[in-house]
Order: sequence, then structure tokens, then C-alpha cells
Amino acid sequence: MHDYDTQHTTHNTQHTTKSVMNFLMRIMNNAARSITASRSTTPLGRWQLHYDPNIVHSKVDQANEDHCGCCSDQGQQKEQMKQMKQMKVKQLMQQKQKWQEKKQQALMKKYYESENHYIPYVL
Repeated sequence: MHDYDTQHTTHNTQHTTKSVMNFLMRIMNNAARSITASRSTTPLGRWQLHYDPNIVHSKVDQANEDHCGCCSDQGQQKEQMKQMKQMKVKQLMQQKQKWQEKKQQALMKKYYESENHYIPYVL
């Protein structure tokens, strides 16, 4: 019985050692494969790097159009913005004038409704 236990334990130890060695070998193979494997770059569409001047100028024009709109529309857009600003200033001035008129009317009403006002006496 004692020989059986020793033989069984030796067999289990050898089996475990082989399993651990196989596991470590797989890890090392995968690590070596990932280090030595060539990595392919994913194209980035029109944002990838180009060194051809014609392509670079085309990309710059496309980026500017994305940001500002077409060059032919820029003058028209600036004029529209200028008109919108002028209209806003005009509206603000009208609102200020209305507010001042209401304030003046309220002061006049308060003055005439009060009993403590005096009419200047001129000799």
C-alpha cells in the first residue's frame, strides 16, 4: 500500500509539472509572437498623414470647409453676421429708450400723485 501511494504521488507530481511547463511555454510563445508580429496600421481616412503636397492641400481645403463653410459663402456669411449685429444693437437701443420712457412716466406719475409737491412762487 505504501508503494502504491508513493507511485501515485510521483505520477501526479510529474503530471502537474508537465501541465505547468506546457502553460508557461504557451505564454512565452504568445508573448514572442506578439512582440515579433508586424503590426498593420489602420488607415484613418482623410485624417491619416500624407506627404504628397497635392493631397495635403486638398485635405487643408476640406478641413477649412468643414470649419468655415465654402470660400464662396464666407463673404455672404460675414455680411449676414454684420446685419444681424446691427439689428441686435438697434433692438437693444429701442428697448433702452422704452425703458427710459417708462421710468420717466413713473417718476412723473409719482410726482403728480404726491401731495407734497410745491408750485414755485415767482414774485
